[in-house]
Amino acid sequence: MTQYDRMLKGLIYDPGDPEIMKEQVPYQDKLWEVMYISIPELYPRVLQYNKVKPLS
Repeated sequence: MTQYDRMLKGLIYDPGDPEIMKEQVPYQDKLWEVMYISIPELYPRVLQYNKVKPLS
């Protein structure tokens, strides 16, 4: 059983396993980008993502 299979079954697994890291790193990079963006930079992106008109 691979570490990835163990993860999917909810068992204890090694999160540093190359197969798991290959999948998680792109998401971690995006999360890092969102977590450390300032509010003035974020607001236009949220509007674009949600396709909402800005508050006057």
